[in-house]
Amino acid sequence: MNQTAADQDIFLKWLETVNLWENPFQDYSAQKDPDLSMYFVPLGPLRLAELVEDPQPWAIFGERGSGKTSLRMMVAARCRPLNSASDVLALECNWQTLDKTLQKAGSPSTLTLDQWAETLVELAIPSLPEEQRPRWISRLLSARAGVVFLAYAHEDRSYVDGLAERLEKAGIAIWYDRKLHKGRRWCKELEERIQNARAMIPVLSQRSRDSEWMEREVLFAMEHNVPVVPFLLEKVDLPLWAIGSQCAPNVDELIRSLRVTGKLQCPPRYESLGELASAANVRLVICLVDEVDEVPGLRDQSSIVQLLSCLMDPRLHSVKGVAFRYFLPAWLKEALTQKGLRLDRYRVGDLRWDSEGLKRLIRQRMIAFSESKAAPYQSLGELCDPSGGFAARIDDELASLAEGNPRAAVCLADQLLRIHCREDPPPRLIRPTTWEDVKEWWRQEGRDWILGQPVVDLPFHLQGDRIFFQNREVILTGRYHALLRCLVRAGGGICSFEDLARAGWPEDDPAGVTSHAIEEAIRRMKQKLLKQGVDPGWVEAVRGRGYRIRPSL
Repeated sequence: MNQTAADQDIFLKWLETVNLWENPFQDYSAQKDPDLSMYFVPLGPLRLAELVEDPQPWAIFGERGSGKTSLRMMVAARCRPLNSASDVLALECNWQTLDKTLQKAGSPSTLTLDQWAETLVELAIPSLPEEQRPRWISRLLSARAGVVFLAYAHEDRSYVDGLAERLEKAGIAIWYDRKLHKGRRWCKELEERIQNARAMIPVLSQRSRDSEWMEREVLFAMEHNVPVVPFLLEKVDLPLWAIGSQCAPNVDELIRSLRVTGKLQCPPRYESLGELASAANVRLVICLVDEVDEVPGLRDQSSIVQLLSCLMDPRLHSVKGVAFRYFLPAWLKEALTQKGLRLDRYRVGDLRWDSEGLKRLIRQRMIAFSESKAAPYQSLGELCDPSGGFAARIDDELASLAEGNPRAAVCLADQLLRIHCREDPPPRLIRPTTWEDVKEWWRQEGRDWILGQPVVDLPFHLQGDRIFFQNREVILTGRYHALLRCLVRAGGGICSFEDLARAGWPEDDPAGVTSHAIEEAIRRMKQKLLKQGVDPGWVEAVRGRGYRIRPSL
């Protein structure tokens, strides 16, 4: 619930009165919680030591808000670079990292294992000894210097698909029109791809001799000084532009010819990940993959599964010195199994909380934020009115209402304290009527906000930084673009005033951006949407909370 400065002052004074040095429940998500290690609660068989040390791959499933990211952050905290004494290096791959990787690849279906390896190498480089960095940076730059462009006649497509696969297995990144981005001006994209290519391979056949488009592509490459390495698919009279060129008669010779262009060094392939551990002077490198369901460009379950089919490729698990930990939404388990992923080859963990676990979580937070370390609080009940047994039952009732979800438990506890402090001054002990107000709020909106599944069929979607409404691009500038992107990325969830302040006023302290300024900016943004034929009613105010994209009109 959005609080004014006066409300916050009342709240802080009450916390001081009850000897809490800060609100124990103000952070609902691990990303915003700098004090996580103070009250992290291990869960069942998921031991941090095993997740750090085990060379086997792990797949850990949990519902939204069940603590997947908290667990990932605690594993990372025990490894390098956060813990310099560790002999394990952790590479954290969150939604921003995955989004960046996908933007380079174009889509989940075109992401290759070696491109995924490049991402991991980039994450590792800052943790390598200084003398090792130049070598790995050079390999990374080699991979990013461009790709090899395949020019061919479409009648040869089936053969070209196989050729591309063989070249990519040899560590040569390939681009051809199979990877054209939908919605872009394809002729313009072809020009950009050819100009930025490391080399071009025209596939020569009887069919390509009659292809005017292929000839145009080759001449365009020559005009822009892109090395051209013709490949003979079959015996054919050479076109005029190929006379005098050294044509490769087979794939092995083609690879050798590409190498001697001087532009094709050895980029990092997935097998090279095995060298990272020795380069970093560690025993093991663990890759922590999290937030796959929060990547903006992935609109549905099938696209997430497509991405994971690369990120969880079985070949990765044969590379010595590297281990993977995947922190995944519970609803993906069945979809991955149906896709053919062999979960029996992973150590599988499920994040399931019972009421006792949630009460332990509440207790740890109360202890951590108590002013008195000699006699800290052990429960929420100690802040509550004992009459009618309220203080004795509040922890049990809250844990039950949270439905086995730690984020829900923290949110309910936070609301209990904040609603109590609506009175000025609030009484020292929380009354039973306050808990009734919290439960009503939970039924009306809180439960959907915390536990509701993200909406995946909204009319808005993102492609990188671009916003689309029903497949039409929405053109907004500056602050209005940033605000709408924040709302769309939330996938139907509520964007708080703080979230919107950070998005729309990135240079300012969010606390200094008033709710009036946000409301006015949203109003103007909705006017601009209307001018582009988008019903502004899709953007909905949620009283006291913020804004969201409606699931339907």
